Parts: sequence; C-alpha cells; structure tokens
Amino acid sequence: MTEDKEKSKREGKKAASKLRDNADNPVLIGNAVAITALGGFLSFGAYKKYSAGQLSWKVAGAWAGAVGLFAAGDYFLSQYLFKKYPPK
Repeated sequence: MTEDKEKSKREGKKAASKLRDNADNPVLIGNAVAITALGGFLSFGAYKKYSAGQLSWKVAGAWAGAVGLFAAGDYFLSQYLFKKYPPK
C-alpha cells in the first residue's frame, strides 16, 4: 500500500513539474483560456435554460455533442500547434 502511495506521489510531482516547465507555452495557455470560456458559456447558458424551464435531456445532449466536437477540434489543432511550439 505504501509503495502505491509513493508511486502516486512521484507521478504527481512529475506532472506538476512538467506543468510548471510549460507554463509559458502558448498552446497550453490557449487551451486553458478556451476551456474556461467554454465552461463559462455552457454554465451560463444552462442556467438561463434552467431558469426559463427549457433545460431538457435533449438540450443537454446537444450541448454534450458540442463539447465533444470542441474537444476533437481542440485536440487536432493542439497537435498541429505543438509542432510549432513544442512542450519542454
């Protein structure tokens, strides 16, 4: 059990170090801004639909599809941009 904890701790420190090293990468910054903006937009839109009584599973499913399309587009765009701005 302690071996698993130590392994998890090492992996966590490695991930944190990698994030700190790439904090100035424009691709990562752009992804963070885009995800934050999309999350805010969807949250605000969901609240408006909920307060108007129009939030349904159909609307939620459509938004989930939009998030999936965004994620796929972001993935391929990021892969392209990582060639120009490689992570450290």
